[in-house]
Amino acid sequence: MNPELIAGMLSAVAGLLVFLIIHHIWIQPIWFILPPGLLIAMVGGLAVGWSYAEIRAGLPPRPWTAFAIAGLILVILAPAIILAQWRQPLLDLATFSIPSENSGRAVWVFIIDLLLTATMVGGLTGWLIG
Repeated sequence: MNPELIAGMLSAVAGLLVFLIIHHIWIQPIWFILPPGLLIAMVGGLAVGWSYAEIRAGLPPRPWTAFAIAGLILVILAPAIILAQWRQPLLDLATFSIPSENSGRAVWVFIIDLLLTATMVGGLTGWLIG
């Protein structure tokens, strides 16, 4: 296994654990998510590590590599952030929950605004770098 895959998996698992601890402290414990979350985190971490291994050749040399990665993340997430600013909030700030009338809309907003835009822009950016 190459180092990028191992680093991707370890950082994804660390992110999951940090998320669960913060959720435990601020909202409520959701440790039941840990078993499937570990599997999802490892697969996602492998994907991120693999993509980093693929684009590393097209990145600038150190110390500019970190800035280039941060810039790529900014470019990939920019459409989702812009779309989120144009929409009405899904979350009711008084109760800090998603009202039942927004629950179906929340799924579609997540799929279209985040997953679809990030996949399209990420794919295009990866193709341009590759």
